[in-house]
Amino acid sequence: ATGDRFLAVIDECHDASSYFSAEPQVWKLYVLASNLSTGRHNLTLWKLSEDMVGKGLQGTARFAGFELPFGASLLSPAQAGSRRLEFWGDSDTAGWCADGLPHGEINQTRFENVYVSWAGQLSRELGAAFVTEAVSGVGLTADSPYGAMRWFLDNTCPFDGKASWNYKLWSPDAIVIWLGLNDGNSSRSSAFAEAYRQLLEHAASKYSFAAIPPKILNVCGQAFGADPCQNIKRVSAEFNQGRKDGFRSYYVALDQNGFDMLNRDEVRYHGCDGHYNSRGHRLLMQDLLPKVQRSLEWPSDGQLLV
Repeated sequence: ATGDRFLAVIDECHDASSYFSAEPQVWKLYVLASNLSTGRHNLTLWKLSEDMVGKGLQGTARFAGFELPFGASLLSPAQAGSRRLEFWGDSDTAGWCADGLPHGEINQTRFENVYVSWAGQLSRELGAAFVTEAVSGVGLTADSPYGAMRWFLDNTCPFDGKASWNYKLWSPDAIVIWLGLNDGNSSRSSAFAEAYRQLLEHAASKYSFAAIPPKILNVCGQAFGADPCQNIKRVSAEFNQGRKDGFRSYYVALDQNGFDMLNRDEVRYHGCDGHYNSRGHRLLMQDLLPKVQRSLEWPSDGQLLV
């Protein structure tokens, strides 16, 4: 195993000392907070990195429990907000290399950070709980480096096909999909379009039980020789035709000029391995925020992050 990176957020606050990386294949006690004042406190422990082993359960994180100081006790968790978002994506959604430097070291357990990704920032801006299902290198077809997203979606742990996820445990208000850039030239093909259609139908099938079907938002921009947008826009529109099950798909286009600038400006907006840093992810979030709000008919609940 490669180890995993975590973030402990205490009472909605964190700093550089709140991050830590767990050692692989070792049971160890990690201090999440110390010297807290007497009273109630809220802890959220974020897993920031993805499974980079990719073999069964070898790269999964395991928790043995929490230790509390003498006299302290666990209370019922704070009530979560009613909004829920689920993200399906690749390395950009996973926050790959977000805390690294341009052309610097590539180290998953030091630099991957889903918390500062566009998905994480967007969810906090909208006051929504979120789940990110993202695999670096994944796409819609077998032509992408890590294969098709549908290979992983139904697994409780992405690379272990023995335990299927129970979708009824967590139903979102919307599924936000950003995939296609890893498919390269295949993103223009009929095979890609068919794979995307199957992905949308897969979402509708798995959440068919929902009293209010989640909306499906499809994010797209052209980059790195891949241009999936025409296919995605067409498939999204065709998905809506003649439906009577309550599901609806929305095409959400990135501002292409802004996206091109973001991909060019390594100094300001890139971490390591040609991926976005937190400032780059913030630009993506700012572009997407009003478009997502219109699709979901949600006002903003927060302030833009800096």
